[in-house]
Amino acid sequence: YDVSTVGTPTQKFAITNTTTGFERMGHILAKPVVGKIQVGSTKSDTKDVLIFGGGYDLCYEDPTFKLNATGNKFAECDSKTSAQGNAVYIVDASNGSLIASFSSSTAAGKNVNVANMTHSVVSEITTLDRDNDGLIDHLYFGDLGGQIFRIDLQNGKALNTTPAINTLVRRVTRVLNTQDFMADGSNKLIEKGLQYRFYNKPSVSFYKPSGYPERMAVINIASG
Repeated sequence: YDVSTVGTPTQKFAITNTTTGFERMGHILAKPVVGKIQVGSTKSDTKDVLIFGGGYDLCYEDPTFKLNATGNKFAECDSKTSAQGNAVYIVDASNGSLIASFSSSTAAGKNVNVANMTHSVVSEITTLDRDNDGLIDHLYFGDLGGQIFRIDLQNGKALNTTPAINTLVRRVTRVLNTQDFMADGSNKLIEKGLQYRFYNKPSVSFYKPSGYPERMAVINIASG
């Protein structure tokens, strides 16, 4: 909304899952993060942006819901290869146009394909300006499949219409997959047919331990 005229706010844009490029949107539960990125080589390419996760898929109302499985509580959730909301979006805050999205699904437009992003992203996105230049350099987020991802941006680079790594998006890394340590038979969640779910955003801090030459990043998140 444009609230520059007191008492008469006007809607500037609206985004739904019928908007081109936003087909993976689910039920949005968290507020967007506001920040700046530079999509191009000059300062005039700096944009105010909104960054938000794809939202919630109602299939997760079943505590034992699993992708690529039959016998889920809700029949319409059987054999799903990806949950609705399995995406992160960066949009221009002035007009709502899509700058970049990230998802395992080959959505129309400016989507960076990330094969492991198959679960809903419902939390707020954690953003970091690592070099204190006022521009967002990193995004961190978890999903309802017990995964954490980091997206590294290269401000000053353009984003191709069909994005490729090494433009604005330098890399997307899965930094945690709880499934890796749930398959040994000793974990009570797996014995009950459950999986870790991250509903809240991660917190990220940096410190330099004694004896180490460089700083380390520490990511904290609670699974509920």
